[in-house]
Amino acid sequence: MIYILYEVLYLIFASIVFYLLYNKFTWKVNNRAIFIGFLFMLLAVIIQSIIQDIPADIIAISFILKGGLIHNLANLNNIILNIIRPYYIIYGIYLGIIAGLAQEIARYYSVKNKDPRLSIYYGYGFALVDIIVAILSLFTNNSTIIIITIVGVLLQPFISYIYHPGASMLLRAKQENNKGIIYLLYLIFVHAYVDGFTAVIDLSIKFNSLNEYILLNLSYIYFITIIIIPLVIFYLGYRNIRRLIVEVDL
Repeated sequence: MIYILYEVLYLIFASIVFYLLYNKFTWKVNNRAIFIGFLFMLLAVIIQSIIQDIPADIIAISFILKGGLIHNLANLNNIILNIIRPYYIIYGIYLGIIAGLAQEIARYYSVKNKDPRLSIYYGYGFALVDIIVAILSLFTNNSTIIIITIVGVLLQPFISYIYHPGASMLLRAKQENNKGIIYLLYLIFVHAYVDGFTAVIDLSIKFNSLNEYILLNLSYIYFITIIIIPLVIFYLGYRNIRRLIVEVDL
């Protein structure tokens, strides 16, 4: 339990550090923009969760209609997992696609027609929800692969506070050039890759479907790509939004 407390404190500390860094090296922090971004992301996560649960809901309803006995919630959860087990890769990809659709569409409308300078802080609001979800997941994490859990927690603030502000800036800049929908599709794909890959790894651990050697090597690929992707997105977003701000000021 003490390790979870350290991880929670780390995630909170990292959130404060990124807040201060963006305030110092970009445009002045706008807390209203952060709050609005937070609400858009919260709504996206709620919708995402409802849609992602549809397969499990269908399985549960079908099982009950066929006369299956459910003793408690844990029993129902085990029944659902056993049915999903052979299809966990497809299910993980499905989870990633829904996450990408829900969050990136919400991002698109959160920054639409807004001051370009504020787009980075709408993205920060999105990232805050990410961190809260990460904190809550620490209390339900059943992974026995400790190194994956540790690296995941260490990278979470970097991924969230680089990717979400970067993606928000990129979308806002491209909306101005009438390319918003095209870049929305790009970001949905990127987001689906990251969250889908995450889900597949989590499910493979839950189902113990891969040996540790394969899982660790797969995790190396995963961690390398999820470090590179946020950096590229942030670079493109920051470069494009600065160019847009210069044009607006002129």
